[in-house]
Amino acid sequence: MANVKITALEHQSSSLLGPGDVFILDDVTRLVTKKLTVANLSTYTATVIGNAHIVNSNVISYFNNLKVSIGVVDSNVNSIAGIVTTNINTVSSNIDVATTAISTVNSNLVSNVSSLNSAISTVNANLVSNVSTLTTAINTVNSNLVSNVSSLNSAISTVNANLVSNVSTLTTAINTVNSNVIALINRVITVTDSNNISINADMTDIVYQLNTQATGTLTINAPTGSIFNGQKLVIKIKSANTQTFSWNAVYSGSTDLALPTNSTGNSKIDYTGFIYDTTTSKWHILAKNFGF
Repeated sequence: MANVKITALEHQSSSLLGPGDVFILDDVTRLVTKKLTVANLSTYTATVIGNAHIVNSNVISYFNNLKVSIGVVDSNVNSIAGIVTTNINTVSSNIDVATTAISTVNSNLVSNVSSLNSAISTVNANLVSNVSTLTTAINTVNSNLVSNVSSLNSAISTVNANLVSNVSTLTTAINTVNSNVIALINRVITVTDSNNISINADMTDIVYQLNTQATGTLTINAPTGSIFNGQKLVIKIKSANTQTFSWNAVYSGSTDLALPTNSTGNSKIDYTGFIYDTTTSKWHILAKNFGF
């Protein structure tokens, strides 16, 4: 059939068309003849129709929103009702024109692609405008949050300062109470049976030792701790055998009463009382009573 004109070719029934069948295209620009399959044409047509439906939906939504806006303006601007009515009528007329245009687009998709792109650009411009407005609102919210956080931090700092002040006051009061309690309660501490006595003055008012050592020397060490002026200390010793005392230099006798030199022994109890003097940094002897 190489010598048959295209217009003389046999007509192909639509029921016999298959995806692989081809159309002959005469490319007048390039002066060549090409083919187009039925499948290619169907895919292209479906894509164009799908895009047209999307644009049609966006345009209808746009005009529906426009109707709502017109209704709001109508209720709030009674004094210019005539002008608003005229505008509404104009918009309604435009909607009719747009509806007609959409119908034309649906029937002439290929020739009206340029118009559809223009409508899409308008929709995109509206979206960009709305995004800008939303961004401004979000920035305002963020600014308010920052301001509120700053105020909250300031309030928390004030509360913390008050707490620190109150804790300091409470600590002072507790220390005062502790000092008063210490003054009222005699704290008796028993030390280990050995040839020396060590005393922690922070927790001791009366130190007691049951001494069972053989006759020898008993060393009385200097008390340790935060010793205050006027603090009192009693050393109570019950010795099985006589012990010769070796007093640390911090203990001081007086003209009237010297430091004792040895214990009574025979399981007798001996008491020696002292008071601390910060001027001389010494434990001054106040009393001695042996042999109970």
